Amino acid sequence: MKRLLFIALLPALLTAQIKYSISGGTVFSSAYSTSGTESPLAHYWSNGATVTVGLEKRILPAVDFRATLGYAYLPYKSYGEQRPPREAMSVGLADPAAYTLVAADGDASSVVRLMIEGVYSEPLSGPLELLLSTGVGATMGAIGNIRATWMSNSGMTTRYTLRFSESVYLVHSAGLGLRYSLVEGIAVETAVKYYSNYTDRMQYGLTAGIIVQ
Repeated sequence: MKRLLFIALLPALLTAQIKYSISGGTVFSSAYSTSGTESPLAHYWSNGATVTVGLEKRILPAVDFRATLGYAYLPYKSYGEQRPPREAMSVGLADPAAYTLVAADGDASSVVRLMIEGVYSEPLSGPLELLLSTGVGATMGAIGNIRATWMSNSGMTTRYTLRFSESVYLVHSAGLGLRYSLVEGIAVETAVKYYSNYTDRMQYGLTAGIIVQ
């Protein structure tokens, strides 16, 4: 069935004009999580920046096929004394209740994302269109090392560095956006995107960019 569908769409893929896009925006760190087996310290990166380049082809009257390559950068936000629940357990401290997190700082994290999506467009008014997108892809994340300092109730200080390895995982995307045609062959687009593998990682982003045909 998939082969028949590909054969049916092949003429449109070969003859449709290609559109080129570049966009940039913000990645929201509050939506970035890591596996529950890792320290919750790894959740606290600042909002970051993202840039994406892509190719797009019209395959149906209202549907585009889009391939994108994106990069996101999230700095770590250092912080001082807090009492988060049970973080100490994940680093092997004997009694989590007996320790207070004094300070933490970390290296920046980066994400490289390769996506293949379908984009449905619905005219709204004049050159303005509503966009709905969904797709799948692969993401490679390089999570920065975290350096934390704990103090026990007796006043003893414990320092450690939490290290992560690069990981590659499959993600699903969903997006909602608007596209406005400036002149023939040139349009601007803004969108809110959601990416998740539905187990231990998710991320939101807000982007704006330009598309040229």
